[in-house]
Amino acid sequence: MKGTRPSYLSKSGSNAPMIRRLFSLPVFLAAVAATFALVFLFRDGSLEWTWLRLGFAWIPALLWPLAFILVMRYRTLWIGVYWRDWVGAAFFSLGAIGLLSLFTLDRWWLGETTLGGHWGTVLGGEPLSQKSLGILKVVVLFAIVPPIISPRLAGGMYMKGAKNALLAVKATFMWLRDTALPALSQAVRSLPKPHRVWLRLKVINRTVARRLSGRHNGEELVPAVVAVPEADEELKAGEAGAIAATVHSNGRPSPKIFGWHLPTFELLAKPEPVSQQAPPNDLSEQIVSTLGDHGIDVTIKNVKVGPRVIQFGLEPGWVTKGRDSKVKAQGGLPTSDSVRVKVQSILAREKDLALALRTPHIRIEAPIPGEAAVGIELPNPNPSKVPIRAVLESSKFRKLAEKGGLPIALGEDTAGESVVVDLKSLPHLLIAGATGSGKSVCINTVITSMLLTNTPERLRLLMVDPKRVELTPFNGIPHLVAPVITDANEVLPALKSMVAEMFRRYQLMEELGVRNIEGYNRKASEHMPFLVLVIDELADMMMVAAYESEQAAVRLAQLGRATGVHLVLATQRPSVNVVTGLIKANIPARAAFAVASQVDSRVVLDSVGAERLLGKGDMLFLSQDAPKPRRVQGTLVDDEEIEALVDFWKEQHGPPLPSVMPADLTSHVEPDAISVIGGNDDNYDVDDHDELLDRARELSLELPRISPSVLQRRLSIGYSKAVELIQSLEKEGLTAARVR
Repeated sequence: MKGTRPSYLSKSGSNAPMIRRLFSLPVFLAAVAATFALVFLFRDGSLEWTWLRLGFAWIPALLWPLAFILVMRYRTLWIGVYWRDWVGAAFFSLGAIGLLSLFTLDRWWLGETTLGGHWGTVLGGEPLSQKSLGILKVVVLFAIVPPIISPRLAGGMYMKGAKNALLAVKATFMWLRDTALPALSQAVRSLPKPHRVWLRLKVINRTVARRLSGRHNGEELVPAVVAVPEADEELKAGEAGAIAATVHSNGRPSPKIFGWHLPTFELLAKPEPVSQQAPPNDLSEQIVSTLGDHGIDVTIKNVKVGPRVIQFGLEPGWVTKGRDSKVKAQGGLPTSDSVRVKVQSILAREKDLALALRTPHIRIEAPIPGEAAVGIELPNPNPSKVPIRAVLESSKFRKLAEKGGLPIALGEDTAGESVVVDLKSLPHLLIAGATGSGKSVCINTVITSMLLTNTPERLRLLMVDPKRVELTPFNGIPHLVAPVITDANEVLPALKSMVAEMFRRYQLMEELGVRNIEGYNRKASEHMPFLVLVIDELADMMMVAAYESEQAAVRLAQLGRATGVHLVLATQRPSVNVVTGLIKANIPARAAFAVASQVDSRVVLDSVGAERLLGKGDMLFLSQDAPKPRRVQGTLVDDEEIEALVDFWKEQHGPPLPSVMPADLTSHVEPDAISVIGGNDDNYDVDDHDELLDRARELSLELPRISPSVLQRRLSIGYSKAVELIQSLEKEGLTAARVR
């Protein structure tokens, strides 16, 4: 019985070509063996000649013919069916030979030629002289393979690659225009002083020519020899004469040349153009049909597309009077016996709308302020971020900055319009929201907006950051009164120092007979800067000393506006113990981010709604200008932008700044300032001190743990006196309580 032929050796047909019968695997292997036998037989010259001519190129040169012979013997039809693969494999083998010819190996006889031998250099090239041309040849050979094997796939791939290459070239030019050139100008400004002065020499010369014949601020411009520190002798000689004319007789440079310079918006990332897409029509139809199923006739009046939210303005329809109020009026128009659809009926269908629209994040605003419509706000299916530079470059921000205010780039509303507020008119801001809702980013936005528009001569900052990571990157800027406070125990002395500074300003304004800081700066010779207190976590401050902290914050909020003192308070725990009634009454401007419950929303806004926000910058902003909270998508400022802004201010060395508060905020505070926050004046004589100390000893024996706040309430004294008594008791060993 004949055995069956294996499938891989089966014939492709009875009429196989004659050439297939001429070759067989044994004959081919015998021929290869005979060839190598002859080579090794005459190894004295033939082996060297073979390596010099072929090198390692015999491997790809042998594999392709071997595969072709085997297929010709057993699968003849494959030659015609897969001819593209055979041609592509041939070019691939040639490319491999050319690739081998680009390298050398100092062994055997290959030290005189390449790994591809002398014949391979025709495809590649000598590594030293024709390496560039050889690489080009190899790349061309490999690039030919994909179009031969699969023209359609390779064509699309090559077209996409060419398109991406053009886009890369375009992006490179845009980067050079928008990033590299501004960075170069910034690097020039950050050069050491001698080099920076040399670069400004032309500007100084023009200023000198303009001022040599005049006076400056009522003083004669007396030429003087100015020493430029850390400069070469040639640089000193060249610029000393130019700078001399701009120096007053007292040796101080003109502030218009050597003063503080405001940063440009080029430090911030350029916003990418965002195309506002029209909302899907099915959403509008779904809202109308869902309310219509419940007998509520409405029409879509307008649609506003914001960065994260789409607002649909619904105009209630008309229904006929009578028992069945769900019957529509004729043609949807009002008649003598028709009435408007009740707004309450639309509000009652909130859950039905959320079910039909497949979203839990739905908010109904009834009515929209300034419009006769009910607003339904839904998440935008194509959300976008709001970079801070997009709001800073708006006309609203520019107008507020030109008026001399303290503008803040808050964000964009549901219609995509920029929202800019003035901290001077607020005059304080309370920020509340859960973890991850965007509260800290909002604080960075507030600080960045003020640093971009105010010099240290006009604005000073005091920051409190118990988290130690949110505000500490701003350390080192000249606007700071003191380094960022990270210890909660140092907050209360800092607040008392601010209260003392506030009353000092009131005394100065009383002497000049003015009512606010603007009037004082118009009359006084030395201007009074604005002073802004930023506290990232109000709850930590209230935990340390709730009563004293609340009283100090309330006092600053009540009286700080006229003296240029403003507060920016933030908390992630908006409870009644942290955001008390006194604080809310004196801080009408509040920004509520996403919170956990309706209770937290009522604490911040006195109304619900913040618990339904989307998070990541989505907020409800309430101010005195609007009767109801306004939904805003907060701006985004990156860490790289903050770092660039901080570096810009750190590298400047302007004129000396007037002292606003004591350098050591924990130092002694005036008794008058303490009395307005914690109790009576601490002007006691020795006998009073001894009597108070005796009473404090009795209380320490009664109470297992005593604190300064307990002594304040029991003895009716101020905070500093209570701390002094606690320290005396600690020295006597009567208490181990830590001063809080």
